[in-house]
Amino acid sequence: AILSDMHQAMPCRFVSAPKSWSMSVESKLPRCAKTVRAQLRLKSQEGGGNKNRCRGARLLVRCAAAAADDDDSSDMAVWDRVLLLSRKLDVAVSEENYEAAAGLRDERSKLVQDQPESTQKLFAAMTKLRNGDRDERLEAIALLADSAEELALSSLLQALHDPDAGVCERAEAAVWEVFCRSGDSAVDSLLLDGMIALRSEEQWSMARDLFSDVIKLAPNFPEAYNKRATVLYMLQDFEASIEDCKATVRLQPSHFGAYSGMGLCHIALGQLNEAVDAFQSAVRVNPRLAQIKAYLSKLEKMAVENEDQDADGGLDI
Repeated sequence: AILSDMHQAMPCRFVSAPKSWSMSVESKLPRCAKTVRAQLRLKSQEGGGNKNRCRGARLLVRCAAAAADDDDSSDMAVWDRVLLLSRKLDVAVSEENYEAAAGLRDERSKLVQDQPESTQKLFAAMTKLRNGDRDERLEAIALLADSAEELALSSLLQALHDPDAGVCERAEAAVWEVFCRSGDSAVDSLLLDGMIALRSEEQWSMARDLFSDVIKLAPNFPEAYNKRATVLYMLQDFEASIEDCKATVRLQPSHFGAYSGMGLCHIALGQLNEAVDAFQSAVRVNPRLAQIKAYLSKLEKMAVENEDQDADGGLDI
């Protein structure tokens, strides 16, 4: 019925979608279907022919997208609830309130068991990453690296602050795996072609063009901008590189690589205060960026020594 509404609303523009897409839309819409149908009826009553019907169809599509976002945030909300129950359970046990602890444990177990199997596995890996021993945390990182869920990336980013350097190193590698995965094999293959071209100075221009092609195919893929920013830095087009770094962090605010690259570009342009800001953003996300921390320390020291002086020219670091 939902898809029928869409066909009626946009007879001149709507192209029948694949069955899998239709099923996905149908599964996402129930939460707001009544509101959208009401809007569609209103548009019909208002008249205006195809124009109003098309507006109604766009409402359906926006509703589907919003419902999909709600599902992502729903997993996050459930996980936050699991963490809250875990903290309360720890307090109850420490206070030897075993009756309350048993109730909290049962509530947490039921909450997890009510989730789909894939979500249960995701939660199990995230729990190991938070509370497991070193081997369990490393195992959890490997599992989360294969997940396309935003919640998995969030846990991997938190693991960058793990007290074990080996766990942090593995987590960083996993984060880069996730960053470089768009969800589209053709896009990922083209990104890889660009990364291969990036290895040879003679092919840097080709790499830039390949990454531009990736952006055209997937304009919401953060790593495409980050990779083009990298090759633009190598080509000494620092202003353009900064713009691509900014595009990267707009799409993925935790992209420590883009913040690092942005800082290097600002240094090359003699913009030392901006470089400090970028490097600080990078190490807040990933505190084990040793070279970036060294640059940051040197810049902060220079800022103290030259507080009232404007930096002139580049900085050799």
